Amino acid sequence: MEGLLDLGRQDMGPSRRSVLSVALFSVALTVPEWPDVVGRMETAQRGTRTRIGMSDVHTVSAMTEQLSSMDDQFGGRAARPLAATFLVNTVAPFLRADGPEGVRKAMMSAASDLCCLTGYMAVDEGLHGLAQRYYLKALELAGASEDHLTYCTTLRGTSVQAVDLGQGPLAKRLADAAAASSPQAGPRMRAFLAGQQAHAAAQTGDRRSALMYLQEAARQTWGLALDDYPLVDSGRIDKRMTDMFKLIRPHIRNHAAQALYERAREVVRPELIAV
Repeated sequence: MEGLLDLGRQDMGPSRRSVLSVALFSVALTVPEWPDVVGRMETAQRGTRTRIGMSDVHTVSAMTEQLSSMDDQFGGRAARPLAATFLVNTVAPFLRADGPEGVRKAMMSAASDLCCLTGYMAVDEGLHGLAQRYYLKALELAGASEDHLTYCTTLRGTSVQAVDLGQGPLAKRLADAAAASSPQAGPRMRAFLAGQQAHAAAQTGDRRSALMYLQEAARQTWGLALDDYPLVDSGRIDKRMTDMFKLIRPHIRNHAAQALYERAREVVRPELIAV
């Protein structure tokens, strides 16, 4: 995994490594059961870990979740250097360590997820070359670990990036590849992928395909919302249901829109339907 090690080192820069390492441990303190997480990170950084277990995989997953939350709150400029530091100091040594085959595959999958997140952060900063290198490493690790979910999510991310760069045909190929990589995707994932297929098709001027994929994404997304609606007591959700009825009424002759409308009438409170 020297490629991952070199990538992370180039990203964070030698002058900031010690400062970033300290900051990274402060992030680790926010993880549940943080003493164990910190201990595993320190062992990996010292280079004394020769064998890994599932607890080490959980450490990577937990830290990735915290870094993702930090990205949501503060943006990639704050979170990405910490992600790069974590990749160099902890994840790369874990990937070099021995362990049962199942644990090693799980570690590669967790590392792939972190690389995908780091690439997304780099896109947010406009560092497209760096983002592509992280995305390629994520695809490599996801392929090696047979992690189809992260593989197609990463492909979707590269499609989003291609749209941002005005590369419509490439964006469309990547979005279609992402959808094809996950034939067993559930409704949520399928809507997630179809939405990007619509976005990429629109970028190429293919209005027909864009509308087709957009319809597929919106049918599935609203269907999922209706699944959860009876379990949620929220004014905001009520407002979204009202908006849904307004949006689909003009298209009620469309078979999919009509099916959604009839299903919604069975679930949503009557006063929201009448608005």
